[in-house]
Amino acid sequence: MRNVSYLGRYIKRPPLSQARMKHYDGGTVAFDYPNHRDGQHRVAEYETEEFIARFIQHIPDKHFRMINFYGFLANRVRGQWLPQIYTLLDQTVEPVRSVRWRDLQTRRFGTDPRLFTLCGCPTRLVGITRGSPPANCVNTASSAACKNVGRFERE
Repeated sequence: MRNVSYLGRYIKRPPLSQARMKHYDGGTVAFDYPNHRDGQHRVAEYETEEFIARFIQHIPDKHFRMINFYGFLANRVRGQWLPQIYTLLDQTVEPVRSVRWRDLQTRRFGTDPRLFTLCGCPTRLVGITRGSPPANCVNTASSAACKNVGRFERE
């Protein structure tokens, strides 16, 4: 059980957070760590090169697959166990609500991105022109809104 709890802590958090860093003067690094033998917090101080050598031991190799979920949230058993867990906890499964880009933009910025800001006409995107200066884009959008021509069309 001790190894499992250590593994869970190690997977969910980085080996050393910025909050635990106490001092760096260009030559030495001091950081706070919990001593698991006596439960006390201690400060360790290393030369920069030695600290980096110890720290990079915790960086996984390229293409090393980290464990995302384990237990009943593992991909292999999630579909089998989650319904049972929900029934044991007397909870219901809520359907996932789809969030649309248009709704997010409207909620965040207060304007519907699919309406022309000049006249309020609904539009649909029929193409993207890359490399045009912003002034040309404004002129094109205003002429398209007024004349219903250009890269946008009314719905």
